[in-house]
Amino acid sequence: MKKYLLISLLIAISTIPLIAKEKEKQPQVKWPEIVESELEIMIKSNEVNNTYNFNSLKSLFFPARENKVYTVILFTAELENDISEINKLIKQRYEKAMESYKKEKEKNPESEIPEPPPLTFPKEYHHFYMHIYKVSGEKKEFYLKYNAPIPYDKKETKFYSFGVPLDPGKYVLATEIIRTDYSKLGTSLVSIEIPSFSRLRDITFSEPLFIRNFEQKVEVETVFTIHKNSFQIGRILFFPYIVNEFKPNESPSLLLQIFGTALDTLNKRYDIDCRLSIRKGKEVITKFKRLSLDRPSLYQPIVFKKSKEEFLDPGEYSLFIEIWDRLSNRRGKIEIPIKII
Repeated sequence: MKKYLLISLLIAISTIPLIAKEKEKQPQVKWPEIVESELEIMIKSNEVNNTYNFNSLKSLFFPARENKVYTVILFTAELENDISEINKLIKQRYEKAMESYKKEKEKNPESEIPEPPPLTFPKEYHHFYMHIYKVSGEKKEFYLKYNAPIPYDKKETKFYSFGVPLDPGKYVLATEIIRTDYSKLGTSLVSIEIPSFSRLRDITFSEPLFIRNFEQKVEVETVFTIHKNSFQIGRILFFPYIVNEFKPNESPSLLLQIFGTALDTLNKRYDIDCRLSIRKGKEVITKFKRLSLDRPSLYQPIVFKKSKEEFLDPGEYSLFIEIWDRLSNRRGKIEIPIKII
């Protein structure tokens, strides 16, 4: 079963080119004027209010159709206190309406006075809007726009995410989070630079990401969506760690894209040698089985052991990865700091 899921995962990553174009076709919904005007003012003035403390955590890049790059952004926004405030206001309005109803009923007991609607809370408290601008020198040119509700449940929010297909280059993301009743909003600007994988002449790597687990969805995601505590690629929903801190008996899986490798165009395959080890300073604590990759994607479970029986002691370590692309004879390496707690 585990092998089947891993194969499904790799297929999902490899089929990103099939979904990138579809995600550009968003439903044509009229945006609120207040949203459009705020985003336009912000991009011209370069000033934000950042009411909700929008903070971009990680940017993940995956090659996609027509030289586009499927870009996943992980971010945080402080919405919990605002949700509590909204609920408090809703409750106060309800209690005030009930009080008025009771007073009116006492004055006119024979009259048919309608009772206020029952106390209910929104399923969605905030909505996310985004204008994407492509940057060339000092010029910012409007490129695309997206919007989606921000999901809510009573569980702790560690981060949110979204994914969009973009051309290589520099961008500014003008984002706005607004209450669904438009009574409060927060704006922010995020700059990103998306690599052109076809022009790379050296081995480079994506942002390393450790995954707790993942699940396979029935359908590919084709509509812009905000996810909570997860992100989606193709049919796979990932649940990652945000910081590289692990208990000794945990076994996260490392998700890493390798860029600058050569493709065997005849067989449509890559030929990549991959070696992993855990080090403390310059000392090699443990080595993993040597891997031979036929695609520039690494999804590898990591076990924190120094022997078959002994786990790593608490402390600071590095996961060291060495890559040799046999087709181009290029080499690359990356050192990922980790902490055992």
